[in-house]
Amino acid sequence: MSEIKEKELFIFDWDGTLSTSTLIVAASRIFRRGYNPKNIEKKQEFYKKLGNSKGKGLSLELKQDRSKIFAVIYDFYARFYMPKTKKNSIELLLELNKKKKTVTLFSDSRSYRLMNEMRCLNVIKYFDFILSASSVGAYKPDPTGILFIINKYGIDKKKVVYIGDTVSDIMASKFAGVSSCIVADGLEPIEKIREAKPDYLFESLSDLYKAIQK
Repeated sequence: MSEIKEKELFIFDWDGTLSTSTLIVAASRIFRRGYNPKNIEKKQEFYKKLGNSKGKGLSLELKQDRSKIFAVIYDFYARFYMPKTKKNSIELLLELNKKKKTVTLFSDSRSYRLMNEMRCLNVIKYFDFILSASSVGAYKPDPTGILFIINKYGIDKKKVVYIGDTVSDIMASKFAGVSSCIVADGLEPIEKIREAKPDYLFESLSDLYKAIQK
């Protein structure tokens, strides 16, 4: 397998990958059925068919996140618990920008929370495109969001990598037919991640940054 720095389209996860996790993120995972291994097994054939279709036929109309109640709750919560960017995350994004890579983001975060956090942390400028799962109505390991971004840029899947921190990120990558990269200093233990066999595994985001620098 080629080195990760040779990829052309980099799609990042947000929570636990580029940013530190918060209680609101951990709580949301408890109630999201998509992370349940049994639920993934039930739907894996559907996910594989989506990936094999190369994303053809996906709707290009993004949904608007209109949850006012969520916005009120989040605004109050964010006053006290705003996440931070992880060590070397800015340096990594700058390095990819310098190398003229296409840098995008696909996250299960609601679009309202995602854009507010990224705006507050001043990182939006480093991305060519940002997509929330709430905008396409499909959460990981459903590969729809990844396929949507690939379609947008028309880049060969062999030159695409999805970078996350959980088994769900690995599964979404596999269903989409792209390389998976995990930074194991996020939401899930490295032992669990190794069992899912990602294509690239780094113990930290800083280690990934060093690999891109070479």
